[in-house]
Amino acid sequence: MESLAVSPDEDFLYFIMESPLANPAAYQNSRYVRLFKVSLREFDLDSVVAEYVYVIDEPETFTADNTTKQSDVKISEMVALETDKLIILERVTRHTKLYQLSKLEDATNILGTEWDDEAIVPSLERLSDLTAQGIIPLEKKLVFDSRRDLSDLDSKIEGIALLDDQYLVFINDNDFGIKGAQIEWLMYFVVNYLRFWRT
Repeated sequence: MESLAVSPDEDFLYFIMESPLANPAAYQNSRYVRLFKVSLREFDLDSVVAEYVYVIDEPETFTADNTTKQSDVKISEMVALETDKLIILERVTRHTKLYQLSKLEDATNILGTEWDDEAIVPSLERLSDLTAQGIIPLEKKLVFDSRRDLSDLDSKIEGIALLDDQYLVFINDNDFGIKGAQIEWLMYFVVNYLRFWRT
């Protein structure tokens, strides 16, 4: 699990993987990442209520990173605006995108299906066409692109937080300072926050 978010009413917890599962070593080329929804009303072994497929972008669309490796694309953060309305952070190293998910119920809930069986061949992560298997992935809408909206955001962003209806905070990963990277944070004035994210 890479990212966690709780609905504002605290009824649901969401978590998403950073990359496609190695199911088997499919993560290197797959674009299918699993997102789970957990009920916090009655927390027990049956509290996972949904599992969805999120399709990450192709590496070539992260133009600041000049990569063709699908495994370079990661999900690093998630925020819940309200129940089943999420913001997902996709990134490589120098290019960050935020996507809004707003209609989870329109996607296929694969929880408890054959796609949860690790012995199934081919695995979900190795499918070439989800629709051929009757799977509708989560619909996402681009609401922020660092190359377009905030060119100063030029480091590996792995954290976001909404302060209020006007401000969003980004923070980078310094990778333990091994390569000399420093922690930096940047506050972004979300001019179109109400228009794009609350609708």
